Amino acid sequence: MSETPLAAELNQTGEVRRRAIRESVIAGAALTGPYLAMNVAAAFVAGFGLMENSPAVIIGAMLIAMLFGPIIGIAMALAKADLRLLSRAIVAEVVGAVCVLAVGCLIGLSTRHLTIGTEILNRTAPNLLDLLIALVGGLAGGFTFLSTSLSSVIVGVAIATALVPPLTTCGILLARGLPEAAMGAFLLFLANFSAIAFGAMTRLFGSRISPCSNGETPERDRAAIGIRRLVARSCIPPIWDALAHQCPGNTAK
Repeated sequence: MSETPLAAELNQTGEVRRRAIRESVIAGAALTGPYLAMNVAAAFVAGFGLMENSPAVIIGAMLIAMLFGPIIGIAMALAKADLRLLSRAIVAEVVGAVCVLAVGCLIGLSTRHLTIGTEILNRTAPNLLDLLIALVGGLAGGFTFLSTSLSSVIVGVAIATALVPPLTTCGILLARGLPEAAMGAFLLFLANFSAIAFGAMTRLFGSRISPCSNGETPERDRAAIGIRRLVARSCIPPIWDALAHQCPGNTAK
């Protein structure tokens, strides 16, 4: 049975929209100069806000950070078995995180005369609530990319799922010679990263967005399934156990 003109037009419109979403995710997961520059700027703003003990300044850092984009790229790559996008997004996220961590160390070294405040200390003892917040944030992030009417919500998602402040905190504490506290801050970042990726992947898994690479093969599908299982088994249980053993504390971001 042939499609009616209206059905064909709707299908074409849907395909154009899905292609636009796919291209938007790919662009957000790319390792570019502006991406690195904005993450470095966000790390400096976050570091100054942390040392000044200013929540408003820290929120400003969350708004200009760009670490969220590659995580959505990782989520879509895992959901759609796109290994090329997965590798690009992972490289972008790792390089961006290293830049933020390096800025944190630089701020920590240059502000040794300043006292560590509560905004830093609050990020050294994450708990299960932090993981749940990031998980819901990841689901919300997936919705924002799939719905054109929710594009403005990404701002709230960026604030709720903080990535740059805990990573900057880790760098500051490493520079101060406090590795145990720094590990707590890094655990918060890692928990947020994993929960966001898992939540977004769950939302994107059932979408009709096709992989970026053409020609689906059983080998690629099996490889993608293996990567999903590896990520789930190697990341989620250790993070969950570590957070479960943390004393419940202030979950401020």
